[in-house]
Amino acid sequence: VNAHFSGEKKEMFLSQLGKNLFKAIVDHLCKYKYDFQGCKVLVIDVAEYQSTFELFGIESVSKKLMDLAKTALLMSTKVENLKDVISNQPLTKRAIKLSKRMLPLRIDSNNIELNSLF
Repeated sequence: VNAHFSGEKKEMFLSQLGKNLFKAIVDHLCKYKYDFQGCKVLVIDVAEYQSTFELFGIESVSKKLMDLAKTALLMSTKVENLKDVISNQPLTKRAIKLSKRMLPLRIDSNNIELNSLF
């Protein structure tokens, strides 16, 4: 990328690439059901994605991955602690939307009242 693009064109390319990869990753992650151990693995995987996307150096892409990381944290939080974790962590609209999409994928999701969390 550095050899072929510079300045604004490079930023536009990396921004669009990051946006498309982010969507593909989220769509992929939403194909599964998660038990508690799976949620812990999700946190690790998202941290790896996040460190890779940071290399893009594009703030909008980094923010998307930060929201996914916050969602992964909620995915790995015990049901009885979700309300406290959410109230102590500022969530963007995108993070709330992601959380509403992913929390039902937990195998214990029948114990989660999404409407009362957000």
